[in-house]
Amino acid sequence: MKNRGYNKYNLLSLIIFGLFFVFISLQYGNVYIMFDDFGYASMTYPAYYKSFDSDFPYRLCAFLYSHYMNWGGRILYILAEVLLLQGPLWVIRLFFAFSTTLLMFSIFSAVSEKDWKVAVFTCFLYGCFTVSVVNEGLYWFSAAILYTVPLIPLIWSIKLFYDGNYNDFKPIKKILIILLIFVASFSQEQVSVCTCTAVIIAIFLKLKEKRIKSIKSVLWNGFSLLSALAGLAILVVCPGSRVRLNRFGEDSQPMFK
Repeated sequence: MKNRGYNKYNLLSLIIFGLFFVFISLQYGNVYIMFDDFGYASMTYPAYYKSFDSDFPYRLCAFLYSHYMNWGGRILYILAEVLLLQGPLWVIRLFFAFSTTLLMFSIFSAVSEKDWKVAVFTCFLYGCFTVSVVNEGLYWFSAAILYTVPLIPLIWSIKLFYDGNYNDFKPIKKILIILLIFVASFSQEQVSVCTCTAVIIAIFLKLKEKRIKSIKSVLWNGFSLLSALAGLAILVVCPGSRVRLNRFGEDSQPMFK
C-alpha cells in the first residue's frame, strides 16, 4: 500500500507541474523580444562586432569572442540565447516556459520528491514574485537566460554531488555531474560563486561524514571542485569586464577587480 501511495503522489506531483507548465506557457504567449534581445539576435550588441558578410558559424564565433574581449565573460548562456533567437518566437517562448517550470520542479525536488503538497506550495511560490521582478527577470529573455536558467544546473549539480549514493554512481554519471557543475559555474558571477561555495561545503561535509576515503573518491571530488573553479576563473579573468569598467565607470563595475 505504501508503494502505491508513493507512486500516486509522484504522479500527482507531475500532474501539478504539468498544469503549472500550461499556465506559464500561456503567460509567455504574451512575451515578445525587446531591448537587448534584438542585439543578441542580430549579434550586434554589445560586442561591437557588426559584420553581416560572413557565414553564421563564423559570425557567431566572432561575436562571442568580441563579447568576451569587450563586454563580459557570460558567453555560454549568451550563446544559448543567440541560437534560440534564430528560430521562430514560439521556440524561445516554449524554452523559457519549460525552464521556469523546471526551475520550480528543481526546488521541489531539492525538498521532497514525493509529497504533492510540497509541489503545490512550490508552484504557489511563483506568485510571490513582484510584477517588476517577473517583467525584468523572467519575461525578459536576456535577463532570464543569465539570472534564472543557471539556477537549474546549480540546484541539480549540488543535489547529485552531495547524494548519499554518490560513491556508487557510475563514472559516466560522475562525469555528467562534473559537467553540470561547470555549466552552473560558467554562467554569471553570483551563481558561479554560489556553485564554488556549495561544492566546497559539500566536500567538507563529506569529509566530516567520512564519505571520502579512497583515492578514487578524492579524485572525483577534486575534479568536481576544479570544474567549479574553472567556470569561475573564466568569468574572473575576462578582459571584457575591465574594458567595460574603463568605458562606462562604476555602473558597470565587475565583481572582481
